[in-house]
Amino acid sequence: MSSGDDDGFLGHRSVAAWTVAGSIAAVCALVVSLIVWVFPSSPSSSNSGGGGTFPRSTQSTPESDSPSAAASSLSTANSVHRQDAIKYLADLTPVAGNAQGVDNGTDVSISGVDYPHSVIIFCSGGQENDLEYNLSGVGNRFFGQVGIGDTEDASNLPAIVSFYGDSKLIKTVKVSLGNPSKVSLSVKGVLRLRISASLVQSVYDGRDIRVSVGDARYTS
Repeated sequence: MSSGDDDGFLGHRSVAAWTVAGSIAAVCALVVSLIVWVFPSSPSSSNSGGGGTFPRSTQSTPESDSPSAAASSLSTANSVHRQDAIKYLADLTPVAGNAQGVDNGTDVSISGVDYPHSVIIFCSGGQENDLEYNLSGVGNRFFGQVGIGDTEDASNLPAIVSFYGDSKLIKTVKVSLGNPSKVSLSVKGVLRLRISASLVQSVYDGRDIRVSVGDARYTS
């Protein structure tokens, strides 16, 4: 083969080599582009097993987990606890009322249910009988089961029971033996709570009985 032929042959080989190299480079660029498109670049962290990387979570810490939120929740819980503090009238000494001085105890059974922290008012026929308690304005709600004790001789003898807050009527209920009435009253800001009871009886009925407010209590 002559020198000219050698130069031509080498020239063709050089062109072919560059063509192959260009093709390989194009393929590599395409593969890199596909990888970048499928797996976009982002901050990553190792998993617990030390294997591949995963995108770092951008989720922020929940507000409820922050110290300020925890302190707020604790303050709210303490506030609710204070508001739900229960005080029984049976643990207080009446400050007024014509039914004072009669020790009727605090335990009464009304319609088969025992109420150990009750206000029991001795009712004499033909008059209003009452007891008054000092709530000092710290009360929120008052609860109780108004009725006549199961052991009372009160057949066909109903009673009217009224609740007054600072001399203003809050609620009146009528009860009888076996027919109690549950009460739930707002006593917010009330200084004095008065409970009044009177019997509904004829002039010929001379019975005296005890009327009760079972587990009379208020929250503060």
